Amino acid sequence: MRTFFILFFMSIYYLSVNAQNATKQWYIQPELGLVNGDNQVNGNIAVHGGWQIKQWTLGIGTAIDYYQIRSAPLYLASQYTFSKQLHRTPFVSTKLGANIAWPTATQGKAIDFEGTRMTNFNNGYYAELNVGYQWRIGKQQYIKAMLGYSIKSLKEQYLETLPSILPFPLPPAVTAVRSWDYNFQRIQLAVAFQF
Repeated sequence: MRTFFILFFMSIYYLSVNAQNATKQWYIQPELGLVNGDNQVNGNIAVHGGWQIKQWTLGIGTAIDYYQIRSAPLYLASQYTFSKQLHRTPFVSTKLGANIAWPTATQGKAIDFEGTRMTNFNNGYYAELNVGYQWRIGKQQYIKAMLGYSIKSLKEQYLETLPSILPFPLPPAVTAVRSWDYNFQRIQLAVAFQF
């Protein structure tokens, strides 16, 4: 992950040095999305900001992702538009970063024969690839529609008490560590507003 951040900042430096005649500007982009995988349709809310140089945008952002287990991805975002005429143009965008587990109260529980136990979630990774189209609605304002594929991963661990199979009380029970690796792969439809 550290290597990715170093490459990201080196690319920003490279673009800033080589784009002396380019129009440089900062941007902020909030977006709303619907994600659908093997479970049900859920939503996510994201915002990222950064620097736009010519046909490239590079930034950093965060989101709240409600698909199956709530999480908060932190990511680096990039976008390339295919036309120098930025009024109406197709684009490709990517996001790559860490997926921070943030389960709800009901998602953070496991039930066994002795009752309810709290679970522990470990962070994972987040990746997204989108294709889309943007429309210019102001001097530096765009509305975007995107269709893409995203992956988020998490790991869940909890202790489960298993009943003894012996007829006498020693040992009374066995405690086992249960672990689940989640790798949620989804299709995403999103709209965004860049200003």
